[in-house]
Amino acid sequence: MDKYTPNPFLSIVIAVRNDNYGGDFNGRLQLSVHWLAQLTQKYQLQTELVLVNYNPVPDRDGLDKSIQWPTERDYLRIRIITVPEAVHLHFVQPNVRKTVPLFEFIAKNIGIRRAKGQFILCTNADILFSESFIKFLATRQLEKGVLYRCDRFDFRLPEKDRQTPALPLDQLEQRLRSGVFRFYLQGGNYTLYFPRSLSMRVAILRRYNGLRRRFYSVVRNILPTIRSTFFLFQYHCHASGDMALLDRDSWYQLRGYLEDTWISTHTDALHTVGARVSGLPIVVLPFPVYHQHHERRYNFDRNDPDINRMFRRLLNDVQTMLHSGKATLNAGDDWGMPHQALEEQTI
Repeated sequence: MDKYTPNPFLSIVIAVRNDNYGGDFNGRLQLSVHWLAQLTQKYQLQTELVLVNYNPVPDRDGLDKSIQWPTERDYLRIRIITVPEAVHLHFVQPNVRKTVPLFEFIAKNIGIRRAKGQFILCTNADILFSESFIKFLATRQLEKGVLYRCDRFDFRLPEKDRQTPALPLDQLEQRLRSGVFRFYLQGGNYTLYFPRSLSMRVAILRRYNGLRRRFYSVVRNILPTIRSTFFLFQYHCHASGDMALLDRDSWYQLRGYLEDTWISTHTDALHTVGARVSGLPIVVLPFPVYHQHHERRYNFDRNDPDINRMFRRLLNDVQTMLHSGKATLNAGDDWGMPHQALEEQTI
């Protein structure tokens, strides 16, 4: 830690819980942390990883004891901030939000309020950043007042590779790129396995996606459904909870993520549109982030009343924001519980 400074260039905020969400949660988190440690070490990027340990399950080992933390990380500090059940219960309001064990974006707000970096990147425990993305961050070319986004690529990694979190950089990214099968782009997400070349598949999908946008831009004034959802082509909302990067002042200007949404789904999209309405340009960087495939709580392929409820909220709030020019923000300045004392440990 000799090369780490108290106020690093970058803070990475992740909400975690020791409930094995999605299966093999610890394995996915461990792979992400080891990958991040290698990249920050290689590019000498001063970073803190803020893990918000939200409402941990009692009588189970904590994540601090469940993860094999990387030892060679001169440029990466790991902080675990624990949000106990008593604080979680403060947010349990069945008339406001569905009661679940982890309120994802409340947890991320708690991390944002306590992050020390000049720039704060909110992401998830199963995300691996491309080496090109970390290399770019190390050049320190980020601008304040800009929301940075990246496309998300889903991949499946063979079991033997997931059990080897310290694979060399060149081998790991090459292997996960070969396992990519789903792409989340501005305007849509697509599953495509062929051709084998990842760059060719990306090029094909970008071309197809561009044609879709042109078509819908023509027919949106004819079809009400397209007119109400065309903002999905204008703003990079798909999987936007997996990567949102802003400077500290901009996070505070937006008052973090909304804390009164029914479920976490689409809360990130509301944040993305709110940022743009607030005057922050959105820059989609040409570097992917890789998402480790797993089972999810909500399935968009099924008719789900919770997802439907949040989608109606999304459509209503977006139309209101676009017409009024004012973003939907948390009321007051107590988002993220800035005055709540929380246990913290440094790994």
